[in-house]
Amino acid sequence: MKWEKEERLFLTENYNEFSSQEISKVIGKSKSAVLSKAWKLGLKKDLTRKSTKSIKNINGLPKEVQQILIGSLLGDGTLEKCKKNSSFYEAHCLNQESYARWKAEKLSLLNPHIFYSYKNNLKESVRFHTKTFLVLNQYRNTFYPLGKKHVTKEILNQLEPLGLAVWIMDDGTYDYNGNRINIATEHLSYEEHLLMKEWFENKFNISPLIYKHKNQFFISFGVKETKKLIEIIKLFIIPSMTYKIGEDKTRRENSIKKYKEYRKRKDVKERRRLNQILYRNRPDIKEKMRLYNNKPEVKERKRNWAKLNRKILTPSFAHVARE
Repeated sequence: MKWEKEERLFLTENYNEFSSQEISKVIGKSKSAVLSKAWKLGLKKDLTRKSTKSIKNINGLPKEVQQILIGSLLGDGTLEKCKKNSSFYEAHCLNQESYARWKAEKLSLLNPHIFYSYKNNLKESVRFHTKTFLVLNQYRNTFYPLGKKHVTKEILNQLEPLGLAVWIMDDGTYDYNGNRINIATEHLSYEEHLLMKEWFENKFNISPLIYKHKNQFFISFGVKETKKLIEIIKLFIIPSMTYKIGEDKTRRENSIKKYKEYRKRKDVKERRRLNQILYRNRPDIKEKMRLYNNKPEVKERKRNWAKLNRKILTPSFAHVARE
């Protein structure tokens, strides 16, 4: 069986990181083929290294794995308790299949299994779950202290740019009309949103806004804050997910076209007209406008405008005006 260059490289780099069975699943070859190739390449197991099953503390996991797990658990990922130990589970739409496979590959240390869900014999979504591991219980206890997912200062303080990028790729959306990023955090309480806002300010000097919609809250970044956020995470965004940071030209063009069509609708124009009337008739707005119009510089600007735009009748038409 012929080995590709990438497969040999993966085997060489990860022979001591993963078991032969885990490597065989990743590259799609039998365990005996992996062992045979390792012997030909002169690879030997470092018997002093611990297997994933023996890791009891999250600090024993590679930093990259830690960050992807934290970012995923803040986003779409969940931890399922299976008897004694926990397994990681996540689902994505078919459009994000490459992202799901990228994440599964990065978490190959946890032996993930990719599968599809079907509806009417058609693929509906791509999912993957890992085997159960004792080390995942620590994340389970941190994120689900009372059986429901929570965000704490302890969790946020572990988050680095890679983990933040994963969180955005999971739950972030880019508004192509407003040039801003929103994070779907509706399942969290207002107190947790205040905690996240404070963390962004202290960690990255980014000040997000907290919006309320139908008794739920979500995090939103203004235009300037979005630019700061993109600078931090851009290096970690994989090619298929760059639309999450506003780099999809087709989406931008479609979004602008759709917005223009929306603004031209008669019902939208009428609604905007009525809202403007209601707004201008508010007592506080009337008072603001009165104070503004009484400013000397405003009065002077109005006089200058009137001089330039006033219709002055010529002498030949003066008699028409008198009649």
